[in-house]
Amino acid sequence: MPIEPLRDPQHLTLAVTFALVATYGSFRRAAERLKVARSTVSDHVGRLEEGLSVRLFERTTRQLRLTQEGELLLRATEDIVDRWTAVTNVLDAKQQHPSGTLRITAPSTLSDAIVSPIVGGMLAEFPELAAEVLADDALLDVVTSGIDVALRIGRLADSTLPARRLGVERGFVAVRAESSHARALEEAGEDVEQRLKIVSELPWVGYTRLQSQIVLRDRQGSEVRTLRVRYRAHASNGHGLLRFVLEGIGVGVLSESMFVLGGSALLAPIPTYVAAAFPLWALTPARQYPVARTQVFLERLERRLRTPIWSPE
Repeated sequence: MPIEPLRDPQHLTLAVTFALVATYGSFRRAAERLKVARSTVSDHVGRLEEGLSVRLFERTTRQLRLTQEGELLLRATEDIVDRWTAVTNVLDAKQQHPSGTLRITAPSTLSDAIVSPIVGGMLAEFPELAAEVLADDALLDVVTSGIDVALRIGRLADSTLPARRLGVERGFVAVRAESSHARALEEAGEDVEQRLKIVSELPWVGYTRLQSQIVLRDRQGSEVRTLRVRYRAHASNGHGLLRFVLEGIGVGVLSESMFVLGGSALLAPIPTYVAAAFPLWALTPARQYPVARTQVFLERLERRLRTPIWSPE
């Protein structure tokens, strides 16, 4: 059934396709500009001709020429290509240069140690970009919160969102560098067995509901040591745990991000053993065409994580 040119909801799509073919003088070039198959362009023009009951192009093997009716329609739609090109150029520019508001959620210490420096560099480089970093140990909903990237540590809950594994966040035993705990460990010298014994006898700080057993593995994962410890204080988030260790309240297992934040105020007394190792993930909305701000952020984050976040060495 012929279409009603002014009433069919796809009429504008067909008119844009026709105008591009007429302007470029080529079905192939129009298809490249629209990023569709050449057959789709040919189908659109054919449907428009059928709906209007006119022939818009004279076609030969070497030439594409507008008919009188085609020239009339092109004049009537001459501003379509200009407007369409202007809009697509703006969109292309936005894809090349990050813009809009980059919204990221990440665990608090990972956000401070890794995310914020990367975002800061992007803001300095791209003047049309804004950012909102939600440093929160709670798991915000990516879709309803309008999140571009959600960083997660550990096992992922079931989700239909695209997830990219970025690396691993490790944990090491930590004490305050200038403290009685550190001095007690210094007396043990390089004797690992003695250091393990002293560490197990010191007061500990940890997350709420943490078990009283610490499992340590060497860097190769071949040797396992278990410490039974007693906790003096518990924290519900990473910053609270870091603060307890920095205040000298006790020994704790801190992530690499926490060691970055603590700097020289922290000491890893048993650097050859890893106390935890959790995968680090990036979740993004299920978009067919990720926006430039997300792509650039993930590229820079992956580049940063090619080396460990922190190393005892």
